[in-house]
Amino acid sequence: MNLHLSLWQDLIDLTNSLDSKHYTHKSQWLNEATIGEHLRHAYAYYFCLIQGGPKGIVNYENRVRDFQFETQKDYAIEKMKALVASFLTLENHSPLIIISQESNFPQITS
Repeated sequence: MNLHLSLWQDLIDLTNSLDSKHYTHKSQWLNEATIGEHLRHAYAYYFCLIQGGPKGIVNYENRVRDFQFETQKDYAIEKMKALVASFLTLENHSPLIIISQESNFPQITS
């Protein structure tokens, strides 16, 4: 857990150090995406984990794609801070069932 907290704190610090122009700049080094787009993508997966963990089912197919996160740096920072705070309230839970079409995770159908 400490690794994840440290990672997100580093991302918050990095985002704080950027101006909005750099946060939303489409870069050839990021496959013509922006830092904001990449952070939003990572955040969406972690948010699913935080939401689904207590229930025992993490469904990445239902993740929220919060596009405001991609373009508004200050908004993204607040969301990342809230994510870190959520980590601090997590408890160890039973094994998780993970649902995702984008990976090699086992699929669950109803």
